[in-house]
Amino acid sequence: LSGLDLVYSAGLYDYLTEGVARRLTNLLYSKLRPGGRLLVGNLTEIPDSTWVMEYVVGWHLVYRTEESMMRLGRSLDPAPAHMGITRDSTGHCLFLDVERPS
Repeated sequence: LSGLDLVYSAGLYDYLTEGVARRLTNLLYSKLRPGGRLLVGNLTEIPDSTWVMEYVVGWHLVYRTEESMMRLGRSLDPAPAHMGITRDSTGHCLFLDVERPS
């Protein structure tokens, strides 16, 4: 695959270590056409409910902050034409939103 207009990921990065997430982000970004867009989602930690998933259900995720998501974008080459963070309607899922330069 190459020359893609959009690559969208939600529910995957929550399981990836920092190094793997960085490499995958670079790989996905390389598949975009000039002007293509990459949206990578990751949950944030919610202090009043995250513990339930981990200690009651045994479901462990990698939670990221806006800063850690932006770090994934800063490693991209060439540097994105646009890079920012968007949240879903709940406010608990961050999306790294990058556009490959034209």
